[in-house]
Amino acid sequence: MGDPPRWARQLPSEITSFVGRTDELAEVTRLVRCTRFVTLTGAGGVGKTRLALQAARLIADAFPDGVFFVDFSDITTNELVASTIARRLGLVEDAGRSMIDLVVSYLSSRRILLVLDTCEHLLDTCAEVTAEIVRRTELVHILTTTRQPLGVRGEHLFEVRPLDFPPNPEISVGELERFDAVKLLIDRASAVSPAFEVSNANAPYVAQLCARLDGLPLALELAAVRLRAFTVQQLIDHLDRRFSLFAARGISVPPRQQTLDALIRWTYDLCEPAEQLLWARLSIFPATFDLAAAQAVCADDEFEADKVLELIPSLVDKSVVVPIEYGNAGVRYKLLDTIRAFGALKATGTNTFRDELKRHRDHYMLTAERDTSWMCSSRSDLNSTAQLELPNFRMALAYCLENSDERAAGLKLAASLWIHWRTTGHLAEGRQWFEKFLDVSPAPTSARAKALWASAWLATLQGDFIEADRMLSEAEGIAAEIGDKVASTNATEIRGLGYLLRGDYKKSIALLSLALEGHIASKQWVSRLFCLHRLAQAALGAGEPASARDLAQQCFDGCPEPASWLAINAQWILGISLWRLGETSTALELERRVAVTSYKIQDRLAFSLAIQVISWIATTNGDHDRAALLVGAVERSWREIGAHFAARGYLSSFQRSCAEATMLAIGAKKYESLVRQGVALGDDALLAEIDAAVQFDAAGSERRDTKKILTAREFEIAGLVANGLTNSAIAEKLFISTRTVDAHIQNTFTKLSVNSRAQIAAWFASH
Repeated sequence: MGDPPRWARQLPSEITSFVGRTDELAEVTRLVRCTRFVTLTGAGGVGKTRLALQAARLIADAFPDGVFFVDFSDITTNELVASTIARRLGLVEDAGRSMIDLVVSYLSSRRILLVLDTCEHLLDTCAEVTAEIVRRTELVHILTTTRQPLGVRGEHLFEVRPLDFPPNPEISVGELERFDAVKLLIDRASAVSPAFEVSNANAPYVAQLCARLDGLPLALELAAVRLRAFTVQQLIDHLDRRFSLFAARGISVPPRQQTLDALIRWTYDLCEPAEQLLWARLSIFPATFDLAAAQAVCADDEFEADKVLELIPSLVDKSVVVPIEYGNAGVRYKLLDTIRAFGALKATGTNTFRDELKRHRDHYMLTAERDTSWMCSSRSDLNSTAQLELPNFRMALAYCLENSDERAAGLKLAASLWIHWRTTGHLAEGRQWFEKFLDVSPAPTSARAKALWASAWLATLQGDFIEADRMLSEAEGIAAEIGDKVASTNATEIRGLGYLLRGDYKKSIALLSLALEGHIASKQWVSRLFCLHRLAQAALGAGEPASARDLAQQCFDGCPEPASWLAINAQWILGISLWRLGETSTALELERRVAVTSYKIQDRLAFSLAIQVISWIATTNGDHDRAALLVGAVERSWREIGAHFAARGYLSSFQRSCAEATMLAIGAKKYESLVRQGVALGDDALLAEIDAAVQFDAAGSERRDTKKILTAREFEIAGLVANGLTNSAIAEKLFISTRTVDAHIQNTFTKLSVNSRAQIAAWFASH
């Protein structure tokens, strides 16, 4: 075998395989081929150097004069930048010429790729040298790696992000190995411990480890070495000591990458003192945060809010802070867990975050107390923001619970989040926080009364009526004692909701009507709309779809914005009412709109309710396979949010009759199979099924006129058959002869092309 080509001798050899990053590698190689100056940016340990080297190897044939790798990690002075490049090119100093002139002269007629690695600590000089090379040569291409962009004209930036990792630990082995972070961990762990393998037993821990290490390749490689001595679960248990536990001593590892501490400290030392301080203070955030939160929490008398605003972009440039686009919620920021842990360690001993924690609590108290008028506003993105802020709300609640003098504030915060526990689908968690704070805050205050009726509301939605009644009784007692009319009215409304869900529509309508009067008297306009929505549900349960339609329309009309959260929920009950009145296409379009919009704003409960109704309409349309799929999908959704459809007794009869009709149409075995498939359906596939249901409806509008096949009397008798009445019982109820009933049923058999009473019942349920 001959000597390797010249370009291969210019790149450092790799002792381990390159894992993953297929798309990133393709894009980087395309950029380097098509543009002259590409910079890979990203946090320390994210794999910039490895990606650059792999890309250089793949496109080396495009540079016949060579690919040269220049490592600046050991260079500590700016004056040595140009001379380091010159030495790598094999150039000898010329006393009469500057180093940059010498380099440019050599490169001017050559087609070469320069890979300049680790430029962040020599930023200004690297920027000057690369600018000169690009300006004074025509064939040279440059690929740099740095934690901060060089800021040179013509520089094309490519951000190297951590490897993708499983979003949650509940995942199968087969699915687990699709993620690059997992692939890398398995590859490196198998190399040091051949017996290592991922099994059903340790798969959740492997997923958790990759997530806790942010998918950072270096952290994963260092962790893999420890799997010779520890199990994956043991590593997770010791992650708080990651900076001392994860180390790799050896001549093949650069000093700055031998420990996580050295890796992160390299970036920390490049920061100005003010940036270091902000880094430490930002580490208080458990997840993402926005600029307003950063200013509110990190600023004090000596560190102004404008300074925070000024330094955030600088920390983004240094790959300490990561910006994330969240659609309507805008740009938010986060620190990778490893970066955050380092910042927290730097603050330990000098500042225990006492002041920052209090400012954090105060800021999220204000966020939670935001006027509930957002529910009638088109700014329903605020609910999406609430979902993103849940980790911060939890942290603020935990802080209040851990400090006895903050528990009253914690009760107030939990109560202020009352609507968000519902709209984000965290019913069980909301009740848990209420229970904790109610146990330690016994004083009869407005905050306790609000927490009681709000917790009772969540309990009611979960079908826990006994506990809800207990809490409502206490809330009513406190409200009477302190004269809190708003709390009293809200407790009355929740009682009315409880009777609605238990099927006592007469009591429900009476209590909800009383609550409506109270809301109007106290000018609680948003609460008034809420109550109208619930009255519409009660009317539907009482078998008055026309009244339900009118109340739901009144609620919808009262919302200033048709895309608001409350308007969406009004459309949900309006859709059911129209379906019961036979306006199927209009009802289906309303429910599709509810499903899509609630999905966008992450209101899982409204999303689930809309899917449920769409499954009923699919049954009415004869779209039975899809109806069964949707039944399974909504069962999964109910489990995820901790709610129970069975709690909505006034809708259970619709669900039961439609399920029976679908099962009769396609057979029990196929029905159960499709339900299981529906449980496994992802959200994207589920949204596609909803669109398909609308298309099926549009294609079959003429089919649905079959109701007109029967006369009014035949349709009436079909309904009684569906309710289980015998021919003689039907005759007695309608004051006609049994013989007449027999004739009507025989006519119905003929018109519907059926031959059994069960088939008549199934047909009636779908009409």
